[in-house]
Amino acid sequence: MDELLQRGIDRLRLNLGDASSFLEEAKAAVGEAAVFLLPLPTDFIGLDRKLRIAFPTAFPSLPLDFNVNPSPQLEWPHVMGSWLCLYGGGERRITGDPERTVDASWARALALLRFALPAADASDRQREFEKEIRSYWELQQPAAGHRMTLPQIPQRSCPLYVVSDHPSFQRQNARYIAAESYDDISRLEQRYGRRLLAKRATEQAGFFLQLQSTPPPRLPPKDLTAWLSPHTTDEDRALFGSWARESAKLASRWLVLALPVKGVALHTFHLRSENVVPKRAQVFGRRTGRRAGAYAIPERYRAEFTPIDVFDAAVVHHRAGPAAEGLATKRAVLIGAGSLGGEVAVLLGIEPRYV
Repeated sequence: MDELLQRGIDRLRLNLGDASSFLEEAKAAVGEAAVFLLPLPTDFIGLDRKLRIAFPTAFPSLPLDFNVNPSPQLEWPHVMGSWLCLYGGGERRITGDPERTVDASWARALALLRFALPAADASDRQREFEKEIRSYWELQQPAAGHRMTLPQIPQRSCPLYVVSDHPSFQRQNARYIAAESYDDISRLEQRYGRRLLAKRATEQAGFFLQLQSTPPPRLPPKDLTAWLSPHTTDEDRALFGSWARESAKLASRWLVLALPVKGVALHTFHLRSENVVPKRAQVFGRRTGRRAGAYAIPERYRAEFTPIDVFDAAVVHHRAGPAAEGLATKRAVLIGAGSLGGEVAVLLGIEPRYV
């Protein structure tokens, strides 16, 4: 056995202490140098599970991999499938000598496993779910074949006008624009030199819902309204219910959730009527005779995940911190708007002036 691998295994046994006597060797898969199974204490649900600990062939350049079987996905936080996710956004994997790599990997795994113990605080588990709640929702949703653009973030819960992006609208890889008012859409269209829309051609096919608390990680099989109701105000709940009834005829609708966190955290559900072909985009606002409402079956829809792009200055310039507050009063001259300059112009929010 490789000396570095043996040092790593010895270090793992040292970290486990008396529990190392329960380690069982298991068959390694492709890319793995050694695998062990460790029985876990009965969790807060009352189930017995095993922890699969794998040393990759590249160890210690790569850390240990941990899987929990049977999978506790959506029951324990930080579990994706059966894989225990040791490192969140912005966290770097710790590698180095075998001892340091094993120590860091096991310490992180142990901290996460403790959330599943019967004595663990349920509110602590909920807070851990809330940190990455959108990831858990996306695991349960198919991805829609389009994207959504939001020119401004509404300051309250409200219906959203939705139009198909133009001029490059396609039935696949489509894009939509959603805004609280028709004027917000028109300003975006005018900014890029496009034909302005007739207000009568737009549909309120979207809804922006400001949440007061975070819904649970497991999505409901059908009724999103009942799932979301405990996490909104009475006023917003009534407004959302009214929109849901009035828009039920539409074959495609969008629900943009604003999560109650510091900063901006949005998650968009595309509510597609079950009798509409998946990945087939509906046309909104471009041709009044081709609205998407004719084929909808009320109360029969599937919830898909729609990626969303936000043009709001608070989001575009958020990395600048306090320095971004004065950008709205500044002017910039950009000479050349090619592949690089064009991206800079978008990030700066520069209005085009051609000379």
